[in-house]
Amino acid sequence: MIKDLHSFVKISVPVCEVFPHFFTFNLLKVFEDLWYVPKFLSPTFKNNFSKPGTGDYIVYFDDDSTARYQLLTLKPDISFSTQINDFSSIRFIGLEFVECHFSFSEQGEVKTNIQLKCVFKLRSRFWGLLFKTLAIKKTHRNLDTFLIQTAKEYEQFSLIKNKNVL
Repeated sequence: MIKDLHSFVKISVPVCEVFPHFFTFNLLKVFEDLWYVPKFLSPTFKNNFSKPGTGDYIVYFDDDSTARYQLLTLKPDISFSTQINDFSSIRFIGLEFVECHFSFSEQGEVKTNIQLKCVFKLRSRFWGLLFKTLAIKKTHRNLDTFLIQTAKEYEQFSLIKNKNVL
């Protein structure tokens, strides 16, 4: 069973500046405050993580479990997608994988639309129902918050950086 969550934000920064910021951001932060998700101990993205299929990373959680984090697609300044799978924790028994797809489109010279779609592949209808009942609203709220806060932080950083240049 597949569950999709979508989020969208518009930012007053050119896509060429904001894309690298989102690309190197640790997407696991979206799931940090969910009580049933163990805390992750290792960073995921690194600057050399730039070729699909070549940059698998093992993510370590505080309960000694692991997961595999990989880059699936990359079109610089347009889109990228990642997948987290091979969960070893019993807490993720019903989850096969999570895919996150980011798309960026420019509106004029200084505005960028950012779309985020997360696909949760659950192992059965039972796990899908459980996810829908217990986690989907909080997870969707976290995605929205992550996208908005990250965009605002970068927008403020961009303004400060531009003021310092002048």
